[in-house]
Amino acid sequence: SIPRQPWNEQIYKSNDKLVIGYIDNIDLYPACTSARRAVKETVASLESQGHKIVKIDRLPYFNELALAWLDILSARSLDKTLLGNLKDEKLPSEYNSILMGNAIPNFLNQILCWFLGKIGEKRNKALLEKVKTKNLDQYLEIDQQVQIWKEEFYKFWRKNNLDALITPGLPIPAIPNGRTPQLTLAFVYVFIFNVINLPAGAVPITKIQPGEENFQEELNKNYKQDQAFKEAKKVLQQSVGLPIGVQVATLPFEEEKCLRVMKLIEDKIQFHEYPI
Repeated sequence: SIPRQPWNEQIYKSNDKLVIGYIDNIDLYPACTSARRAVKETVASLESQGHKIVKIDRLPYFNELALAWLDILSARSLDKTLLGNLKDEKLPSEYNSILMGNAIPNFLNQILCWFLGKIGEKRNKALLEKVKTKNLDQYLEIDQQVQIWKEEFYKFWRKNNLDALITPGLPIPAIPNGRTPQLTLAFVYVFIFNVINLPAGAVPITKIQPGEENFQEELNKNYKQDQAFKEAKKVLQQSVGLPIGVQVATLPFEEEKCLRVMKLIEDKIQFHEYPI
């Protein structure tokens, strides 16, 4: 168990200048124009307040750690864990793609992954590979690897003397009801902080502007054939006016610092608009 951590008001109200890193895009699921603009506006607001900004081109093992969330979630049959715990409650449709992939026998999973790779569905192949059930040895091996990746991530953080990290909240705007199963991997921006135990919070920044409702093909050149790209393009259609924001993350047990950075952003950006 984790001992209770008392709230530290001094950290939350501190006026010390911070070192804040940011990343506006990851190659596994490139962010749309408005999501990247939201990050840029955020770091500009923090820099104007005297904080040091560090641009990060690539975080160590970001993709691997984000996908590890799927590995861990689906290690046991979801029929026995997730559905078993829900009892009589209906499973949210957002989990359908994970549940369906987890129910496929592992020998058939391998065949389907091979087929998906052949037709250019790289991300759906990656998702299907991750959601298959594992035996105990496989699960322990994944857990050991995650601990190694986490340590490398923390080393990178300490080497750059970071206090906080800014990323897109999601790479696309709000997903219409029923579309999430086709866009599961869009949540890799969220998955990673659950895997490495970083406190993180979301802050709304701006709205999608006219001309930003098209998904950039140049950033998605490796994925133009896959269904996730096609669905993301549909989500962006008629998205002008929808809000979009960023995530703020800090090291474990630094919730006060995370909330402090969120407040710095919120007070400066002053986003109080209703969508549409």
